[in-house]
Amino acid sequence: RRPAEACRADRAGCCHHVGSRTAARGAAGGPDRRDAAAVAGELGAGLDDLDGSSPAGTRAVLRAIVVRNTTQPEIVRLYSMLRTESLYEGHPAHRYFRDRDARVLASFTRLLTGHVEHPGSSARQLLAVMGGLEEQWLRTPDEVDLVCEWDRAAARLLP
Repeated sequence: RRPAEACRADRAGCCHHVGSRTAARGAAGGPDRRDAAAVAGELGAGLDDLDGSSPAGTRAVLRAIVVRNTTQPEIVRLYSMLRTESLYEGHPAHRYFRDRDARVLASFTRLLTGHVEHPGSSARQLLAVMGGLEEQWLRTPDEVDLVCEWDRAAARLLP
């Protein structure tokens, strides 16, 4: 019920996208915070340590997000589908994803501040690349190595 409520959708609609109530339950409980905690754990850090205090630290945080996403393709697929569907202003999840994008952009901007000339613009570009690569990976997982492609893109966009 919580993922459906977070997206302002009914349970049936949420289960339609996730595949089952069991899978939907796995998406519950603050997925963004849970993912941040998992990324911090991968880096041997606390949530408060994900500050991008160095260019290498920033690259490591963003890469850890991509690595984390490779472990949960159905959650990434759910978010990708709902995010696209919610582009319509009347969609029940429109505000949720608009606000989520704003939070992610603010987080990425904070990570990049002091390391690139235009942190807000770079944050937007990195988020777009991440989303685009995830979509290609979801469509053809045997052809797209998400982490490898991310590493190549990040090498071009990050110091």
